[in-house]
Amino acid sequence: MRLLGIDASTSCVGYAVVESEDLSLVDLGFISLKKYIGLLDKTDIAISEIAKIIIKNNIANCPIWIEEAVIGFSAGMSSAQTISTLVGFNAMVTYATHSQLKFEVKHVKPGDARRACGLVLTTKKKAQGENQKQQVYRQLTSVNGLLKDINFPLKKTGKPKDENYDQADAYVVARYGAL
Repeated sequence: MRLLGIDASTSCVGYAVVESEDLSLVDLGFISLKKYIGLLDKTDIAISEIAKIIIKNNIANCPIWIEEAVIGFSAGMSSAQTISTLVGFNAMVTYATHSQLKFEVKHVKPGDARRACGLVLTTKKKAQGENQKQQVYRQLTSVNGLLKDINFPLKKTGKPKDENYDQADAYVVARYGAL
């Protein structure tokens, strides 16, 4: 059985498909929403693309896993307005996945999924300025990481492209669902 994991945000939706029997990665990518305005348009595009991913990867008779939106505040993190928008978008994607695509949706907290995948995160200060998404990506793409064989694109500066982080998080969500 193949499981789809989604990391939904208003600029980019990361997705990953994992085979539940052996936890192998089947598909990994992202849906860019940067050029769309408004949550309704972004949701329509996301759901249309998720439907294509489901068909392409022959996903059936299983829940779709979506990372819960972060709802807490931390120093230097997102504003209340940003968090509210992300929670709203996450809810819209969840509802549309259930009502339009006819899939059960399950949510997982980012920390729970990361721990289940063996990732150990620390504070930004202790991680030399890396936020949690960056720590996840670094650990997954390290020499012994679960995504070590994936050639993620880099910026001209040599740093990972922003969508790489969303794909890495989606992989963690899909893998959690398969465990």
